[in-house]
Amino acid sequence: MPLDMLSRARPTGLQYREADQIGEVSADRTFAFVASTTSVDRMGDVLEQDWTNIAAFMRNPVFLWAHQTREPPIGNVVSFTTDHGRTRSEAVVRMLPEGQSAKADLLTEMIRQRSLNAVSVGWIPHKVEDITDAKGKWTGGFRYTQNELLELSLVSVPANADAMQLARSLGCDEGMLRELFRPVSAAHGPRTPRRDQAELDLLRCRRRDRFVLPRITAADVTAH
Repeated sequence: MPLDMLSRARPTGLQYREADQIGEVSADRTFAFVASTTSVDRMGDVLEQDWTNIAAFMRNPVFLWAHQTREPPIGNVVSFTTDHGRTRSEAVVRMLPEGQSAKADLLTEMIRQRSLNAVSVGWIPHKVEDITDAKGKWTGGFRYTQNELLELSLVSVPANADAMQLARSLGCDEGMLRELFRPVSAAHGPRTPRRDQAELDLLRCRRRDRFVLPRITAADVTAH
């Protein structure tokens, strides 16, 4: 077992995991990606695809930039579906209509030019189990089950110079550059239990009437 796993505490609260890369962006600013699978990740963890709240999530399915829960959304999650074997979940997202948000317009163009192509999933596991080997020994990994989906975010992993250079070439001013590419810790402060709870409360408020976008259904999505 790697030494860094020996000191791993059992995770609690809000968790993040990078999703698969974004597919091609259609003319109506829609794109699809694999949000999550049951494959063992680099930390030895398994995220079971047993989402407990998809119906509630889809009542106000906002799509965020870099987990910035205090900022208006940049798009809408059109669909979030899990296969029959519960091994893979896929999402379809549509960015805000052109002209509605300068930030969303810039990010959409950066996705089209493949400067940004990563998405991150935010969720809460309501049950966490140790993963053990055939001898019953802990492998250092955890199995997350009874998972509550909270948000999906477009992210820059890492915030690299190429992405920033492209943003500048597209007319992004220094103020927006700092907003787009500052670390999440700089935007919201260090992780603390109180801050994590505040983020959860805000995310759950989005299930109600805040930041509501025009409703989009899967039937609205053109072939992509």
